[in-house]
Amino acid sequence: MFNTNNSFQEVKKLLLNDFNITSIVSLPVGIFLPYSGVKTNIIFFEKTTATKKIRYYEVDPARKLTKNKPITYNDMSELVKLFKDKPATEKSRYIDVADIKDYDLSAKNPAKIKVIIHRSLTEILADIEKNNEQITISSQKLKNIL
Repeated sequence: MFNTNNSFQEVKKLLLNDFNITSIVSLPVGIFLPYSGVKTNIIFFEKTTATKKIRYYEVDPARKLTKNKPITYNDMSELVKLFKDKPATEKSRYIDVADIKDYDLSAKNPAKIKVIIHRSLTEILADIEKNNEQITISSQKLKNIL
């Protein structure tokens, strides 16, 4: 569903225009290991009207899933509660269809976007020199103890 070639675009266009996509649940990578490592999403939709907004929810168990450590009901309990109450949370957010570009249904969670601070080469070198000075001082102290 998250490929971009023409046939996938047509299916997503059909889903958005002819169905009401109510929710897309993003499951963690590894949920089907060892059988498949493919990213998996569940799409909930109904045959009523065109989609106006979609709730995205990310299941994030905060641990790596494996065959011996599968997903549990506790990992999904917040999702079950949200289906009843429908509030937006850090893991659950609503996206208006008007904000979806090129039928891309893989909305990124703004709470997980990390800001990368690019430091200058001069700052990095200064940090390395400072660390080297601290290493030298610590090494001297250890030599004096021995």
